[in-house]
Amino acid sequence: MEMKPGIRIEGRLDDNVPRPVRNGRVMMDVRPKEWPALNVIEDYYSYDQQYGGRNFWHSYRPINPDGTFVFESVPSGEADLVVLGDGFAAKSEGQLTNRVNGVLVKAPAGAIAQTFPLTAPVTQIVVKTEPTATLEFTARTKNGKPIEGVWVGMWPGVFRLWGMYGWMKNNSSETTYRELPQLPDPVFGGKTDQNGRLIIRNIPAETHGLSIDSPKYQVPLQDPKGFRDRHVRTAFAPGETNRLELTLEPKGKDFIGTAR
Repeated sequence: MEMKPGIRIEGRLDDNVPRPVRNGRVMMDVRPKEWPALNVIEDYYSYDQQYGGRNFWHSYRPINPDGTFVFESVPSGEADLVVLGDGFAAKSEGQLTNRVNGVLVKAPAGAIAQTFPLTAPVTQIVVKTEPTATLEFTARTKNGKPIEGVWVGMWPGVFRLWGMYGWMKNNSSETTYRELPQLPDPVFGGKTDQNGRLIIRNIPAETHGLSIDSPKYQVPLQDPKGFRDRHVRTAFAPGETNRLELTLEPKGKDFIGTAR
């Protein structure tokens, strides 16, 4: 088998992120050239039928305080990546769409990885960023009493990357030959305190919706466009804080309610 030299990626964040960069990380997949970076969901997955599924080269790096990072050796193809850190995330690239009966329609919100063609021996890239969002959540009973221990979480996905916002710490393609820095998992969930409050920072702006769980309480049934469920729908914007106060009901009761 012919062995070919890998490609070195020298990257940096754009100037939107203040230095020093704190708690930054970059997550990356490398697609072969046969698999184009499509943003139409059905068209992208149609290549599974031709190639039998996807298991692309994947790894991550911490981002240095000066905003730079290096992947010493990756295979040829195109890099799909996102970045995340204190106060910043990768800017989503393009519009995610579905193909329904041959017609393109806007897909549910979600981040799309930035794409960079790779050229040997060294490829230099600049990653576009935007500020992250913050959630300030409060859970109360109908009588206004704060509820402690309510779990609130979200799962921000990235189209064309695996994992929660591309994060797969234990599934790097480099683990067999390189010792990677140990980074903590990104925090996209937590439990309310004795005041019924929870703050989650560094949320990518393309994240939509919250899951909420409690041993004794539940979200009132939501009724958006005729769909009755307990999923809390909320949208985030770059650099903004969502302040959400939700009245929960004791488990075992069903009535229509709204988040306020």
